[in-house]
Amino acid sequence: MTNIPTTFPSKALLSFGRSHCAWAIARLAQQIQRGHLDEKKGLRALSACLETLTEHSDQKLAHWAWEQKNLLPSRGHHLEKWVHGLETLGEENDMVTKRDKEKTRGHPPQIVDLVLDNIRSALNVGVLLRSAEALGVGKIYLCGYTPTPDNPKVAKTALGSEGWVSWEYRENTLECLKSLVEGPNPRILYALETHQKATDISSFCPTFPCALILGNERFGLGEVILKASHRILAFHLYGRKNSLNVAVCASMAIHHFLCHAYSETRDASARA
Repeated sequence: MTNIPTTFPSKALLSFGRSHCAWAIARLAQQIQRGHLDEKKGLRALSACLETLTEHSDQKLAHWAWEQKNLLPSRGHHLEKWVHGLETLGEENDMVTKRDKEKTRGHPPQIVDLVLDNIRSALNVGVLLRSAEALGVGKIYLCGYTPTPDNPKVAKTALGSEGWVSWEYRENTLECLKSLVEGPNPRILYALETHQKATDISSFCPTFPCALILGNERFGLGEVILKASHRILAFHLYGRKNSLNVAVCASMAIHHFLCHAYSETRDASARA
C-alpha cells in the first residue's frame, strides 16, 4: 500500500477532498503506530494537520477535524482505536465518481487498434492499457520487447484495465502490420511520429477501421515502419521540446480519432 510522505505540508490538505483527507491522516497515524515515524514528531504533525483542516472550506470536514483534534490521543500506542473508521469519511461525498462502471457505455466496435513498437517503459505500457480501455480501443498489439501485462510494473499503472482490454503479443512489428492490412477486416495504418512528412493530426479525418502505431520513447518509429504505414501523423507543438510522452501522445490521438468515429455515428443516425 502506498504511503503519503511523512513530511508533506499540512497546508496541502486544504485542497484535498474528504476521502483524500481521511486517507492521508489515517496513513500518517499508521506510520506512527508501526514505528516508521518518531512518535512525538508524528503526533505533532498529526495535530498540525487536523488544526489546518479546521480552516477547510468544506464546513463538514472542518467540523470533523475539530472533533478529531480533541479526540487525538497523546500517545501513539492508543492510535489504533482512533484511526478505525477514518477512511469512511469520504463515502458521503458523491460529487466525484471514483468507482469503475459495471459495464461499458458502448462504443463503435473494433474501429481503432493500437500497435506498440518496442516500447521500453512498463509504466508507459500500463498507462496505455488504461487509456485504451477507457477510450474504447479495439485491441492492443504489444510488439518486440514491449512489456506485457504479466509485468508487475505494467499492472501498477494499468490499475486493472489490463484484464478488460484485448491485447496480443507479437515478436515482429512488421509482420503484425502486414496481418492488420491483409486480414479479414483490413486496417488503415497511421504512424504517430515527429517527421518532416507528417500531417497535423488536429485537422486530419481518419478512415476506419484503423490502427495507430507508436514507437520507442527514445528512437521513435524506424523508417521501415513509417514506409509500411499509410499516413504519418503528428501533433503541432508550441514548446521547445519536439515530442510528447508516448502514453500522452497515444491518449490524445485515440481521443481525437474516436471523437470522429462518434461524430460519424451520430451523423449516420441523423440521416437515417
